[in-house]
Amino acid sequence: MRLYRFLGIGLMFVISIICLHCMRQVVHGAHFIRDRTGKDAIDYAGIMREAINLGPEWIRGSYKGRTVLDTGYWVKKIVNCTVFVAQLGFCSAYLLFMTEGVALILEAFGIDLNKRLIMAGVFFLVQPVCMIRNMKILSIPSGIANAAYIAAVGILLYFFTTHMNPLEEITKVGDLTDLPLFFGTALYSFEGVCIVMPLENRMKNPEHFIKPLGVVNVATGLVTLIFTAVGALGYVAFGDNVHDAVTLDLPTTPFFKTLNVILVICVYFTYPVQFHVPMERAEKWISRKMPQKHHAKLFYLARAFGVSLTLVIAMLVPHLSLVIALIGAVVCTFLALIYPPIIELLCSYAKKDLTVGIWIKNVAIICFGIVGAVMGTSVAGGDLLDKVF
Repeated sequence: MRLYRFLGIGLMFVISIICLHCMRQVVHGAHFIRDRTGKDAIDYAGIMREAINLGPEWIRGSYKGRTVLDTGYWVKKIVNCTVFVAQLGFCSAYLLFMTEGVALILEAFGIDLNKRLIMAGVFFLVQPVCMIRNMKILSIPSGIANAAYIAAVGILLYFFTTHMNPLEEITKVGDLTDLPLFFGTALYSFEGVCIVMPLENRMKNPEHFIKPLGVVNVATGLVTLIFTAVGALGYVAFGDNVHDAVTLDLPTTPFFKTLNVILVICVYFTYPVQFHVPMERAEKWISRKMPQKHHAKLFYLARAFGVSLTLVIAMLVPHLSLVIALIGAVVCTFLALIYPPIIELLCSYAKKDLTVGIWIKNVAIICFGIVGAVMGTSVAGGDLLDKVF
């Protein structure tokens, strides 16, 4: 029983390690493709396209040296669509979290407003910061927000450890039927591959990115420890009555009101960073397809439309935990667990280094991802339909 009680903690570390390995697969694939093609900066979808072009003839869509179907071109579009949906889904979840946080703060002051009205207000506040197109400008408030977030997490952990229920009273973490939802939520937490390549492309020394103590390993390790600690200790402190966002269970004292404000501000400045990834793709498309004199206007219109789209999603599906689980199961699985092994298989083929061990490892990861995606999507989708309708 004691092992089952901590099953979620063990699975968090397992999924974290697999996701970390897959992120490294993408970066290693990017390095190999750069050396082979001479391209300096390449995004996730571009890596997939080039990997397919380096693969066997039947995957490239060729027959006897003639191109029948440009597979790489269409797969690149599919990957871009997946990235776009994932990042906008993240932003919708952020919008829901900020709405819940603001509602909690207002309630503490005796103000009871409709959550849809609060969400609309948050939407208008988010619009201006999402118009910032320069990532360097965004990095300043985002860095401050991250520092504040770490401080807030420290306060949360202190509160949890000083208000823990006896472990004997915690009979179980959940039913095995909850595992599909857990899978989607965990993947949502660890899926960082979409912003890996934009960061790596902008680094002065990209080779440091995947060193043993490089950005990818350290960041994933910290995220794993923080999420696992907050989830496990939060559950022990509040038990089965814990809310979708553990901050909703905090006392309504002035100190914890301030903590909620800090967390809302942290998410507010994280939103435009996640939003930058799909907008970067949209702006590249506009640059290619539209007259140059209209570029600036269309860039900002695209951003306004993108933020509006996240509002529509959040209003249609106002259930934070299920939105997170569904996004994780549907799109994050492909980005984090299915595309990276395919990239490694194709790059290994091009390097003439495709061993049986590489085959077995990557096929196992892909199967794990597919099973988790099917189970997570069916459970999260069913629960969501029950709540919405």
